[in-house]
Amino acid sequence: MISIEIPDETTLPLADGAPSRMARLRELVAAGAELHWGESVPVEASKHLENELSLIERLSSDPRLDFASYFLIVRDCVETVRRTGSFAGLWRGAASGSAVAYALGITDVDPIRHGLFFERFVGQNRIALPPVWIDFDNEGCEAASRHIAAHCSECGLKTSNRIIFELCTLKALSVLRECLRRIKERTGDSVDLGSITEDDKETMSVFAKCDTSDIFQFKSKEIMKWIREVKPSCFTDIMAIGALFYNPKLAMQFPAIARRKSGEEAIMYDHPLMESVLSETYGVVVYQEQIMALAQKLAGLSSNESDAIRYAMGKKMFDDSMRLKIKFISGCIANPAFRIDEWRDETAAKSLCERIWEDWWAVASYAFNKSHAVAYTRLAWQQAYLKAHYPKEYAEVGGRKIL
Repeated sequence: MISIEIPDETTLPLADGAPSRMARLRELVAAGAELHWGESVPVEASKHLENELSLIERLSSDPRLDFASYFLIVRDCVETVRRTGSFAGLWRGAASGSAVAYALGITDVDPIRHGLFFERFVGQNRIALPPVWIDFDNEGCEAASRHIAAHCSECGLKTSNRIIFELCTLKALSVLRECLRRIKERTGDSVDLGSITEDDKETMSVFAKCDTSDIFQFKSKEIMKWIREVKPSCFTDIMAIGALFYNPKLAMQFPAIARRKSGEEAIMYDHPLMESVLSETYGVVVYQEQIMALAQKLAGLSSNESDAIRYAMGKKMFDDSMRLKIKFISGCIANPAFRIDEWRDETAAKSLCERIWEDWWAVASYAFNKSHAVAYTRLAWQQAYLKAHYPKEYAEVGGRKIL
């Protein structure tokens, strides 16, 4: 693993006559948005992109927070490695919550589809560049090392012991690369993993049948036992199983989800507004982003305010949490959509707010990063797709050590 630091006041160099870094970033994002969402980019996607770009531009006015160069450098690194035929991208951490990163092609996750938040990665109060983990297949990591070594002197970058770019090797990517190579060689098919839908029936059957002994993150006998118990029927079921399994403190929620999934236990929501956020996990808070989404839906808070709640609760910052709690309760009380049925009564409404807050306080410190869960499940889904559609080629590489 290689760590790369961007020193203060260091930016990506530009050729004479080139547009500003921010202008260049906007150009690349606009072009990428059309590739991902079509020529007529949906209003919601456009809104997300503009909000992110505006925040990036505002933060980039501080030389220590030159996010425009930051995104350009990551894209440059990823694209350079991909041109060698290797796999590279962001599959871990909170970066998958960025629509800009998705438009730039450095993540494979549509954050809008999965209810992810850019603020989970970059908030308006950030005082340092966030860490980014860039994953490569084995050969790609070597190519990235060579590229960055040559690039360091141009950009003013230097290797450092200090969490800015972490270049990591991920065996699952080597499996994908080798399998695709064999498929192309034998069948002539060029499989576009980025176009794989999350409702592919054959792929779903791999998980439904618990045939995952050679699938990234779902290989162990222990997690396969969980799969058999939950009987997943959709992508979000698989994602929840992984999040629960790989976070021991969350594992206590697994029996309730299994019972609710099977119909043995009724799914209950403290308030009807919560159903749209928690239905994917059968009424159980699993992800940090669910707390953020609920704070916005119940109390009308902004993305930055909801992320502040997530952060303060997760770090058990009592004073900040109490200040935000007052804002949350006030927002709920002022929200007509919250003040329905028995909660028209202000005392009852405040009582529910208190209960919801206490529930969040209990789970926030170990709730899972949903951006990470989506990205890793997406990677497992791609392997399962190849296993389902090209079983011979996948069998040759899926369970073997790829050097």
